[in-house]
Amino acid sequence: HPEFVDATALGSSFNLTARVVDGVGNTQRATIIVNIKKEMNTDRKLVFEQINNRTGELRYKGEIKKDDQEFDLKILVSSSTSFAVVPVHILIRGIGSFVPKFTRKDNVVTISRTLPVESVIHEFTATDLDSDAELKFQILTTTAKDMIGTPLQDPDFSRLFRLESSQSKGRLILDEDISALEVLSLRVEVQVSDQRHPDEIPDRATLLILVTALKSSQPEIPLLQLNRMPELITLPANIDVGSYVYTVAAKPSIVDGARSEFWYELNDGKQFLEINSNTGELHTVASLRNEREVEAHVVVSHLNSSTSVQAPLIIRTVPVLEHSPVFASSFYEHTIDEATPPGTKVMTVSASDEDASDVIQFNLEGMDADQFEINEKGELHLRTLLDRETKPKIKLFVVAIDSTGRFDVAPVTLFVLDVNDSEPFFNSRSLVSSVMEDAPIGSLVVRAQATDRDLSSSLRYDIRVPNESSMLSKLIKVDNNGTVTTTGPLQGLDGNVMFEVIVSDGKHTAIAEVNLEIMRNFDCHPQFDMETEQGGNFVFEIQENAPIKFALGKVKAEAMDEKCVLEFTLWDEEKNEFVYNTADISIDNATGELKTNRVFDAEMDDVRIPVVLGLRSQGHTAKMGAELRIIDLNDNPLRFAVDEIHFKVPENSPNGTFIGAIEAYDKDAIDHIFYHFDEPNNIFTVNATSGQIHLIGAIDREKADKHSFTIIATNSNTFSSLHSAMIRVNVHIQDMNDNPPEFSIKDHIMIMNDATVAGAALLRMRAEDPDEEKDGQQIFYRIAGTTFEYRRVVHPVDEVFSIGEKTGDLRLEKNVKDFTGGRFNILIAASDKNNTKGHERVAVVKRYLRTNVEIRTKFIKAIVHSPSDVVTAQVAGAPSRMTRKVLGEIVNKLSSATDSDAHVVAVEFTTELGQTVKDASSLYIVFTGRDSGEPIPAEKMVAKMDRLRAEGVKNLPLVRADQHYSASPDHKETIAMVSSLAPVFIVLLFFITLLAIVIFIFSIMVCVYRRRYYSLKKAKEDVMAIKNSQKTPEIQRPMLAIKNGSDRNPSSTISTPSIVDSCYRSGKYDVQEAKMDVVNPEDD
Repeated sequence: HPEFVDATALGSSFNLTARVVDGVGNTQRATIIVNIKKEMNTDRKLVFEQINNRTGELRYKGEIKKDDQEFDLKILVSSSTSFAVVPVHILIRGIGSFVPKFTRKDNVVTISRTLPVESVIHEFTATDLDSDAELKFQILTTTAKDMIGTPLQDPDFSRLFRLESSQSKGRLILDEDISALEVLSLRVEVQVSDQRHPDEIPDRATLLILVTALKSSQPEIPLLQLNRMPELITLPANIDVGSYVYTVAAKPSIVDGARSEFWYELNDGKQFLEINSNTGELHTVASLRNEREVEAHVVVSHLNSSTSVQAPLIIRTVPVLEHSPVFASSFYEHTIDEATPPGTKVMTVSASDEDASDVIQFNLEGMDADQFEINEKGELHLRTLLDRETKPKIKLFVVAIDSTGRFDVAPVTLFVLDVNDSEPFFNSRSLVSSVMEDAPIGSLVVRAQATDRDLSSSLRYDIRVPNESSMLSKLIKVDNNGTVTTTGPLQGLDGNVMFEVIVSDGKHTAIAEVNLEIMRNFDCHPQFDMETEQGGNFVFEIQENAPIKFALGKVKAEAMDEKCVLEFTLWDEEKNEFVYNTADISIDNATGELKTNRVFDAEMDDVRIPVVLGLRSQGHTAKMGAELRIIDLNDNPLRFAVDEIHFKVPENSPNGTFIGAIEAYDKDAIDHIFYHFDEPNNIFTVNATSGQIHLIGAIDREKADKHSFTIIATNSNTFSSLHSAMIRVNVHIQDMNDNPPEFSIKDHIMIMNDATVAGAALLRMRAEDPDEEKDGQQIFYRIAGTTFEYRRVVHPVDEVFSIGEKTGDLRLEKNVKDFTGGRFNILIAASDKNNTKGHERVAVVKRYLRTNVEIRTKFIKAIVHSPSDVVTAQVAGAPSRMTRKVLGEIVNKLSSATDSDAHVVAVEFTTELGQTVKDASSLYIVFTGRDSGEPIPAEKMVAKMDRLRAEGVKNLPLVRADQHYSASPDHKETIAMVSSLAPVFIVLLFFITLLAIVIFIFSIMVCVYRRRYYSLKKAKEDVMAIKNSQKTPEIQRPMLAIKNGSDRNPSSTISTPSIVDSCYRSGKYDVQEAKMDVVNPEDD
């Protein structure tokens, strides 16, 4: 973690010790000295203040900019035992515009006390990159100092000046006479702000005005003074290159105050030192190991007054001890008796330093260091008494430090040896026990075990019986563990007897008294009562969270003899004995009532806890298994792992699409979890038991890019539940390319002059894609179809217009002179895919193109007119006043009055007799029919408007026909040339018309004579046919055959002999041509 290497936390240097071991015991050590240099990063300007280490508050102190700024920081969070590094991404929103800036923030001027009023004292200049910026300069504060530099407390100094704003300039003007004002200087703070952009932060600048007097009786005050500098600076000879040396500081001028500007530079010593020109900080630039002294001269200049001063500086180097002390051993171990008196020398440690002249001191560190002390010779002495029974091993660290602060550390371990200084003791000095008189030999009488803290001590036990019970001493014995057992039968010793158990460690003794009850033998075999309500099983139930000492129930038992006393117990598996209390429950030894010893939690404990019940009577015992059952309650709240969850789903996904699943958890095992919406939802559904979310409605990212709703988890299928939990679900709709681009304008009508040259740019189409923009996505344009309509006759045309595939620029590709008076219907298609690659799919219907989601089309109607269709209307007002609103009112009025559509194609100044009329405009208007859309000749519209004006229609402008208008200035020369050639074309047209009439008359004559010729020819042919019919030639009998298309045999024929024979018998017949189609009967 390099971010932890900080001079503030670790100091300017620290040592690391490395050790290498060869496995045999040989050790070599090395010391690594790490010097921490302060990072000097002057290229990057800090924009965040130091974070508050208590509250975690981080403040931004950078400039407010137009565009957004993003920063990635690492925040260190640490405690006394751990730390964490948290990455933080910060987005600083821009304000969308540039802030104004003064070109110079600190300004100084000198004026005379006799300066006349209305004089310009200073001109502030500010810049703002916004094209619509409107800068305003204001005076914020004005302060003054008297003739000795003391600030004057007068709030009315601002009355002396006024500030006038003029675009990017702010002129400070003297507004009152200052000849009687006894001041040495005035400081004016000025602010510039952008009135068009109120969110921008104003910029500030100051102006220091030095007021000169005609005669001054005050002593001259120096403008430049240096803080007191040391005559000699001592540095270590091994100081690193780039290390800090000293800061030369100049006192602020009493005139400028905190605004004083100084410049620092070196005259001598540049080969070893460098100085920061702005701050005066000196740093080394070369090694000083071979230099005893370095002389330097620092020159400080006061920029505001152009004065300077020089100060000498001497730097002396001293040799540095470069080696660290090293202990003779990497660790030390020693033994010490716990009875050692304070002041005793325990051991001696030694360390060496290669710097012979260096002095080594020893210190002790660690939790046990206060029990010892060490002198300069490395002798370790005991300060307090030791106790092996409380602390058998002592650990501490010995530190060797030289005069330079370098150090070495070695661990010391002291093993405390035991001394027999503790007395043995019994846990209880009075013991009670009972035993049956007929107990077998070796039966347990009592356990009287003693404890001795001294490890080296061995305990010996003995029994001492009073004289009246001397017989008992022969019937019992004690072993080395303090266990007393029988050595013979105890008949005849009925009742209570007393004896003592004595223990000794050879130096100390302890005694425990035993009260032994020898009981007579009855038939006391205890038995548990199995006739219980649980059906023969001891099962005790308790609800979780029940209080301590909650009664679970009673254990029932019986004895064979009524004289037997029953004792109820619990068997402790850990202690391997019968007890009355365990960690979970307790039992009353007389009544057998069971009670809890703690609060049970079904979520933390086993719901079934086994219990072993014990029953004792007169030396006889019985055991019975039982069970403690914990009943779970609904006492835990429902929880979600997070408060908010996010899912993603593509738009237009089908119903039933799996969105995601949520899961709540409940520590109560008996509870079921159900999920509900907090309010009705017709887009998503949630499974009540599994928490799975599915889609049931239509989703469209263009309508909503995110759907948020709340799901509530309860323990019941309704909202009426004791516990519930909520989670906020956010479903983000992923964009799919399912929407065509949308054009920014509606169907457009374009009025085009028939003199427009080929290649002219006509219109720029713009379409935007509602879908989310992706990398490399672009909108492509093409002309899907072009038709030309003239007098309601429509036919397709090609290659008249073209459009930029990526720019959407519509251009004219050929001259439209032949299309005058008609209308082009141009269908523009915009697609978010490259259509040239076959991704565009267009379906053609009767008149229009219908597209799928990838394409959007737009009709452009281009009406071609000639100059003879242009009507000139004169209106009041210069062209600059012809706004879109004004023109729209004029067009609506003309269209409504003439029952046609008016289109303004140009606005110019009105000229009369070659002079321009500045307060009048000429509107060039083309009228088109509302049904046909074709241009109406100007003469017709002028006549119509004259008639309307005569009928009393008011507010109609004066109009005239203008055949010399061109929609573009580049066409005027062409129109003029066409106008000059008009007579020639008229003559040529006359001759062409005359020629056509002659050709028409000639054609009619040719047709008449041709018809007469064919009539005569046919009459002659009829005469010849009659003559030839009187001579009948001998003709062979023909065979009439009809072929059936289904008969595949060409030789098969069908004869009609009756008709043919009759013809030949008469000897007269005629011929008539007939046609027969042969078809297949299988064809329809």
